[in-house]
Amino acid sequence: MRILNILTQKPNSTGSGIYLTELVKQFRLLGHEQAVVAGIDAKDTTEYLPQIKFFPVKFNTPALPFPVVGMSDVMPYPSTRYNQLTKLMTAQLETAFIKALEPVIDDFNPDLIICHHLYFLTSIVREYFPTKRVVGICHGTDLRQLKKNSLANARIIKNIANLDIIFALHRQQQKEISTLFNIPLSKIKILGTGYNNNIFYDKHYEKKPEPIKIIYAGKLTCKKGVVALINALNISKPHNRFELYLAGGYSDAKEYEEIVALAHNAKYKIIFCGKLTQSELAEQFNQNHIMVLPSFFEGLPLVIIEALACGLRIVATDLPGIKTWLDSNIPNHHVAFVAPPRMLNVDEPQKEDLAAFQKNLAETLAHVIDNYQKYPADLSRASWQQVALKLLSSICVQ
Repeated sequence: MRILNILTQKPNSTGSGIYLTELVKQFRLLGHEQAVVAGIDAKDTTEYLPQIKFFPVKFNTPALPFPVVGMSDVMPYPSTRYNQLTKLMTAQLETAFIKALEPVIDDFNPDLIICHHLYFLTSIVREYFPTKRVVGICHGTDLRQLKKNSLANARIIKNIANLDIIFALHRQQQKEISTLFNIPLSKIKILGTGYNNNIFYDKHYEKKPEPIKIIYAGKLTCKKGVVALINALNISKPHNRFELYLAGGYSDAKEYEEIVALAHNAKYKIIFCGKLTQSELAEQFNQNHIMVLPSFFEGLPLVIIEALACGLRIVATDLPGIKTWLDSNIPNHHVAFVAPPRMLNVDEPQKEDLAAFQKNLAETLAHVIDNYQKYPADLSRASWQQVALKLLSSICVQ
């Protein structure tokens, strides 16, 4: 089979980029011919994966004179928010991708087109290539954009509803997609997520019992709960019993400076690891005891599974669908969940709820620290091979 994957943003950064890359690797192992169309910056390398035809759409060029558009409001690299797109910029985005896609689809002639994110680009792919089998994978951030912005929403909703199949990460997301796009649940398949067991695994390092090393991995932004986490650990005592490691990139310099200033005044040690490769992140996980993900919005975060694979205890915000998926697929996960604050606009917490959230987060972390014990998780049902096979089997039965 000839398979074309399409992503508006960079294919080697963020969760959706990793998701695409891992699917491509698995399809190649299964013997399928591959091509990828994705957005990159004009200064980025055009090398992607060996034996994969890669057709980049370059931003910061005369045709696309702005940074790569990002599905999240804060990306780990300079980006353009969808709510910043003018009519001219939107037209330039559409023209550039269709101009890149037309020769690829004519020459490569894919049997299957997989579009990542149920948003603008997936919508126009469906519209421009009506005779092709086009499926869409939801990553969560796309639904957030649809709720927050009015960019071509009527067009997006109409065309997404006409996709051949839609893939959701978990059951809660499946219901949300059905409601937003007014399509039957039967058209939406639950795909889940996976992890790379060649990179993420427990190296069984001997760790000192104290200080307890706590790691956050993700974009350094308030909406990911980084500020709430720093504040939560400030009210935990004694402060010499733990250290916090912050692993991830940023794009909002002002927000990052505020986080650095907050960390500088913290009562405990905070280490900024910077943006890490997958291998570097796995090594850092293996040197820590606990991973915390205090986000205010997530789809189905890969980082939880990756941290579990490295033998960490996990503390995470109890966001819709995550616990249910983990309970079904990794029943012995032992992830400790913290109730989220109420939200104003999908991912913006109500300020009056933040103090209670930080207190609950601090108490949950203290409990995990006081009762620290490793619980090896059974991740046999969370491989990328399983995800790839599930996707292909859903296509074949149509």
